[in-house]
Parts: sequence; structure tokens; C-alpha cells
Amino acid sequence: ISLHKLDDYLSMIGASGNMAVVCSDQKKQVSMSFRTLYLQEMIANGILIPWITVSYSHNASDLQKTYEAFDETLKVYKKALDEGVENYLVGDAVKPVFRRQN
Repeated sequence: ISLHKLDDYLSMIGASGNMAVVCSDQKKQVSMSFRTLYLQEMIANGILIPWITVSYSHNASDLQKTYEAFDETLKVYKKALDEGVENYLVGDAVKPVFRRQN
């Protein structure tokens, strides 16, 4: 995150064994559109990772592939901050699971 100068836009929360990535927009507000972009790009890079939980079944190769996917994802995230997330999203933004109305 720091390598891409995105400290103000992405953060990790939760216990070290089960973290979530919090995605923010240009105004540094939590953004479901940017969350969707993060998920979309990680999947495009071969990693399904709605939260981060490392287990003994993950080997060095798995972790390296995840690091590389994260790096590629952050490159797109940075562009979306500069050029607009709508230019990079494929489809609608995800919605929170728990909400009063759809």
C-alpha cells in the first residue's frame, strides 16, 4: 500500500489472522465502488480474497501470487483515483450485506 502511495485510501482492519481491506475514494471516504474495484481486480489477477486469512495450507507460491495480484490491483486502484472509478468498474458496485433497504 505504501509503495503505491495509497496509505490514505486503503487500510487493513481486524485481527492479524483475519483482516479486511477498507477501500476509500478520493475524499478518503469508505467506498463500495472502490471495494468492488479491489475485488474485481484481485479476481482478474487470479485471487478471490474478500478478506485476508492465511492458513497452513498456503505455501510460499500462494503468498507470492497473492502479493503480485495485490501489486497489480493497486496499480489500477491508483489510476481509478486519478481518472474515476467508473472508468474501471465492470458492472455495479457491491452493496453491504446488512442494510435496511435494497
